[in-house]
Amino acid sequence: MNWQSRLEKTVIALNLIGLALGFGTLGILILVKGEHGGQSWISGVLGIFVGSLFLLFAFYFCKHNLERRLGKVSLREAMDYFLPYDRPEVPGLMQTESADLTAASRQQSGLSSASTRK
Repeated sequence: MNWQSRLEKTVIALNLIGLALGFGTLGILILVKGEHGGQSWISGVLGIFVGSLFLLFAFYFCKHNLERRLGKVSLREAMDYFLPYDRPEVPGLMQTESADLTAASRQQSGLSSASTRK
């Protein structure tokens, strides 16, 4: 992925987060002020609702782009991608234990390939 498309996706994600914060803050401010009775209550709730929708869109956008960039990977591979440095302080037992639990979970959910099933 070149730097222009990465910058574009970063700007889109930041804009979605900014819109979420803006609408949420506006909704909260409308609720706090609340001069016109029922009308301000409806406007405040709608502002918070729209803000939460933008926040959900931002999370979905980030998750979707991360999956496209990484592909369908295991938790261990994702950790190695985000934390590429050597981690000698993490005990090997925990790593193998979590790998075994992840493999068992993938097998139970049907995500593992047919060749690895017993």
